[in-house]
Amino acid sequence: MMDKFEAWIAQYGREYKSVTEKEKRFHIFEENMRLIEEFNSNNASNSYTIGSNEFTDLTTKEFEATYMGYDAYTNSSRLISSTLGNKNILVKQSVDWRQQGAVTPVKTQGGCGVCWAFAAIGALEGMYKIKTGKLVSFSEQELVDCIHGCRGGDMRAAYDYIRDHGIKTEQAYPYVGRPGRCSIGSNLVKISGYKVVPHGSINLLQALNQQPIAVGLDAGSNEFKHYSGGVYTGRCGYKINHAVTAIGYGTDNASGKNYWLIKNSWGGSWGEKGYMRILRDESVCPITFNSVYPVM
Repeated sequence: MMDKFEAWIAQYGREYKSVTEKEKRFHIFEENMRLIEEFNSNNASNSYTIGSNEFTDLTTKEFEATYMGYDAYTNSSRLISSTLGNKNILVKQSVDWRQQGAVTPVKTQGGCGVCWAFAAIGALEGMYKIKTGKLVSFSEQELVDCIHGCRGGDMRAAYDYIRDHGIKTEQAYPYVGRPGRCSIGSNLVKISGYKVVPHGSINLLQALNQQPIAVGLDAGSNEFKHYSGGVYTGRCGYKINHAVTAIGYGTDNASGKNYWLIKNSWGGSWGEKGYMRILRDESVCPITFNSVYPVM
């Protein structure tokens, strides 16, 4: 196990401040690896696998405090009434907005609790591509500096800010992963507001036929943290503590399971190169409970 730990340290370039800290992290790594190996050996027929990644030296509690950051936003003054629930909206058999060039490469939020900003920007980038034909990477850092810092937030607060001030590009206002001085002005695009997707799978399916959607979910489990591939059917409760961008849905050819397709902000070493397929069943991971999208 120590050999595995040393190889993992080399792979991810991890450095520890002291021997004591390294020993502490080794024991956490060892426990996580034991859980990973037990899961994969006892669930050979499961539709998904888990594995080590750059978070394997963290406890689940540490991981949640650092790499999530959803905090519900209650101001609904800018909400535009949703028009979903229309039976005339076509629902395709599958949708993957990557195939339409409406998804920027997977990003990394690092140790800053701003998943909400990445989820909101992901949906904005998709909408902007659909509306203008141009795929532009927008600035999460502007939202970090001008709204909540790294303390957590909500996609709706991000859309309120963009409605009032617009948003710069990633190139003009690059991500550094820590709060800085807010810079407003000369922003590329504004939105007219946002819509909340009414609860229910059919509504999210309809919404995803129009554009990518920012969604909240519960990512606070060891299986979610170490997800490495397949259709996730593991533990995912009702405590919304993380936000991602839903970019489609489909059916897995091997298992026949229906899934939601999400883009995460934990880098390309997590999941399926930064993406995840979640079983399309509200009893597993109820991502239809808190879903919003920008309106241009």
